[in-house]
Amino acid sequence: AVLSFAIGCGDSSSPVINTATVTVRPGESIQAAVDAAAPGSRVEVMPGEYVETHGGQAAVLVEKSLQLIGLNAGGAVKILPGPGNTEGIFVRGTASAFIEDVLIEGFTVDGFSENGIWTFYVRNFEIRNNNVGNSDHVGIYPQLSALEMLLYPKTLQVIANTVLLAVGTIEVVPVEGPFTLLVWGPK
Repeated sequence: AVLSFAIGCGDSSSPVINTATVTVRPGESIQAAVDAAAPGSRVEVMPGEYVETHGGQAAVLVEKSLQLIGLNAGGAVKILPGPGNTEGIFVRGTASAFIEDVLIEGFTVDGFSENGIWTFYVRNFEIRNNNVGNSDHVGIYPQLSALEMLLYPKTLQVIANTVLLAVGTIEVVPVEGPFTLLVWGPK
């Protein structure tokens, strides 16, 4: 099953300031581009399948303010597990050093033994227009990341996800702190 929706947290009036754009093409490493990008940069990933071979916990580990964008107009931008990868995209801060201003958009993250997209101690983030499937733990997991959350999927996607929830195909886990949840649609 694939879970597709968007979440965000914090003040959307403070966008990430782009200092540079880095483009990743098939055969190149998304992780290498993230590592090389300055905080506040935009990393754009071209359509294709990406398997990171560095052996880390996450296929893509982000530890700074960043926009990570899958440019999927010409096909899917798919992140698949490589050796040792249990997480797809992991945005990791600490209790004393939150990561702020992160955007993750346009990816298909599939087949990880833990989480598809995991944010840990992150503020002012958006995760939108991603397809996350076949993760053994949680598809999208904003752990200790949100004081406010915004959910804005298309209505048909909400209905489809509700059906998957009812039959036990997906699980919606509660956040770990006080939050505001706003869901909107045509009604």
